[in-house]
Amino acid sequence: FQFMRPVVDALGVGIGMLRGADVGDRMVAMEPVTRVIGMLQGVKDGLKAAGAALRVEGDELGKVESYRHAIGGNIGYWIRLPYRIMSAGDALTTTMYRRGEQMTLAMREAMKVSTDMNSREYKLEVERLMENPSPEMQKEIDAAGLRFSFNAPAGDAGRAAQQFVRQWHLEWAVPFIRTPLNITEEMIRMSPFAPLAGAWRDAIRKGGVERDRALAEMALGSGIAALAMSYAFAGQITGFGSPDPGKRRGKEGIEQKYSINPDGGKPGSSWYSYQRFQPVGTLIGMAADIAAVWDHLTPEESDKIPKMLAMAFANAITSQTFLQGIAMVSNAMSEPDRFGPKLAQQLAASTVPNVIGQTTMLFDPMQREITSVLDAVKARIPGLRQTIPQKIDYLGEGMEKRERPLGFFPVEVTKVSEDKVRQEVARLDISIAKTPKITHIGKGTGKMGDVDLTPEERDRFAKASGEYLTQYLSGLINNPMYEQVTKSRAADEIKRKMIRMGIAKSHQYGAMMALDGERRAELLQGINEKMVADLVPIQGSE
Repeated sequence: FQFMRPVVDALGVGIGMLRGADVGDRMVAMEPVTRVIGMLQGVKDGLKAAGAALRVEGDELGKVESYRHAIGGNIGYWIRLPYRIMSAGDALTTTMYRRGEQMTLAMREAMKVSTDMNSREYKLEVERLMENPSPEMQKEIDAAGLRFSFNAPAGDAGRAAQQFVRQWHLEWAVPFIRTPLNITEEMIRMSPFAPLAGAWRDAIRKGGVERDRALAEMALGSGIAALAMSYAFAGQITGFGSPDPGKRRGKEGIEQKYSINPDGGKPGSSWYSYQRFQPVGTLIGMAADIAAVWDHLTPEESDKIPKMLAMAFANAITSQTFLQGIAMVSNAMSEPDRFGPKLAQQLAASTVPNVIGQTTMLFDPMQREITSVLDAVKARIPGLRQTIPQKIDYLGEGMEKRERPLGFFPVEVTKVSEDKVRQEVARLDISIAKTPKITHIGKGTGKMGDVDLTPEERDRFAKASGEYLTQYLSGLINNPMYEQVTKSRAADEIKRKMIRMGIAKSHQYGAMMALDGERRAELLQGINEKMVADLVPIQGSE
């Protein structure tokens, strides 16, 4: 976000010059450069502030509003290290933003004394304002530091949300409220929807520099969104993806949501996630989702455009990392049977300190199949995480975690698989069901034949089904006759039917292999006894 401020300043300069404003009522040409110089000069002081934040614990740590010293002593001090790291990052960026804003304001005010930047009067005025800014300047400096680090105080709605979280003790699931609200507002201010933001409208009403900057932000953000849409149409940027989770499953190893691939997803290329770069990441995600909706829109669905745009906007907002806890609680309240277990797992996992849980996951390259509250806790404890079965993809292979440069850099990387099978399944947009929790045994047994699979049985189902499907699809797709078929809508539909047939057979095979012979015989015997018991009263009544 800090790298965009000089660009916003440059656009603001141009807008001010176009409206013919006098010096003092508009931004001046050197402001973009001055801001960069000020921010660089603020690095030294920012590092000092960051070091202090790492060493000394305060009552509140930056973005974490629900912070408290629940565990005392040295153990608590080290457990809270991730929060202090976050606070240190806030201290560094806030100091840089404040220094950049102060130098920019000092230069703008000094231009009222002398427009010659080499004159003694100008230099003395800048020096005076840097050492002793006026109260009005100091207020703007503080506001800029909070705004650009997403720590601005919450409004009425935000404070109500904070109060709700505290009253219902949801801090474990929703540690961040102010930050996601600020990110959302900044994203809106940098989009065509800017007039919806109260802060943007206030800036327009103030006029002068504030209005120029507000218009510059909207212009820059709208330009980024338009560029993102063009890249999305070219297949170089992805959004959330298909609303069908089965189709997203069919693109595993081929696509990565909310990511950029300069090579357009060619085999061997890589996708790089942009979601953590806020608020631009949310803006790009929304543009990519709109492009995906637009690309699949038929003339008969034109009346659904407003609804689809609203869904794209909602996906972009709720996909923010800071909002995942809020989304999960909301989903669990609306659909407890579906999302309640996931919420319970997250609650249980939160009992393991982040410094332990994150370190544990860092040294495990594989994704794990979390099926219970106990698994959620074990997944964050060294040594126990490896006892949980790996997640298995639709081809029966263990799923690796996405790579992160240096292990911690906030960009997830997925290399596009060169496997022809994965490429073809993704191209044809095939939907693949996940491993079921229930299978059926015995013909004509009705609901009595439904069997709940244990985690071990589900693992066997996934591996057996995947291995079968791999052999089936490899033989089909690598067949020279298959490759020679001209790609057309009709031909692709035939191919889809053949692949779906293989998927159905693989699930039948997986169901057969999930239960060993002894357990299957035991279950069938129990079903048979129950059916006989049900028939006895009927025969007696006759």
